[in-house]
Formats: sequence, C-alpha cells, structure tokens
Amino acid sequence: PICKKVTDFGIKSLALTCTKLKELDISMIPQITDVSLLSLSSLRYLEELFAGDCKEITDLGLHYLAQHNTMLMQLDLQWCNQVTGAGIQKLSKLCTNLTTLNLKGLDFDVIFI
Repeated sequence: PICKKVTDFGIKSLALTCTKLKELDISMIPQITDVSLLSLSSLRYLEELFAGDCKEITDLGLHYLAQHNTMLMQLDLQWCNQVTGAGIQKLSKLCTNLTTLNLKGLDFDVIFI
C-alpha cells in the first residue's frame, strides 16, 4: 500500500523516536526526498532500506546514507530516476557492508574502480 500522507517531517519524527530501527520500507511515497535520507542517516542500526520509486531521491541523499549508515546491507533504489552512477559509486565505496543493491529502472552505466 502506498502511504500518500507520509512526508519528510514524518520520517524525521520516526528517525528521532525509533533509533534502533533495522529495516524500513518507504517505497512509492512520492513526497520522500533527500531530507528523509538525511534524517535516516542518524539510524546507526539500519540494515535494510527500501526506497524504490521515490522519485525525489538524488545523489545527495545517497551521500547522507553513505556517510553515516555503515550497517546498511540492503538498499532498494529501483526507479529512483534522479540517482546517478556517481551517487552509486560513492555509496559502494563507503557502505562496505552492502550486499544487495536494487537499481532496476535506472538509466546509467556504473563503473566500479
């Protein structure tokens, strides 16, 4: 089900109160932006994040996650069309525990060095 009323402010409140959250699905919520990913970057125990079809997520949001969510093991970014190869490359270098990354529907070439 799509939660059309969830906003960046709601995600911020969630991150402030559920500090030991390990898994979160924010897929297909059109209002979710990089601001939500900044809020979620405070969740040190976050292992799985499903953010597929969040059209407002960009490389900046990935930067927030990559810098702070070192426990992240699974990330779904399918159809997040503003994410680029540069954002994925940074994420892959900093999130060393990442084992599953869904990039379905993204249109770019990723070169990992």
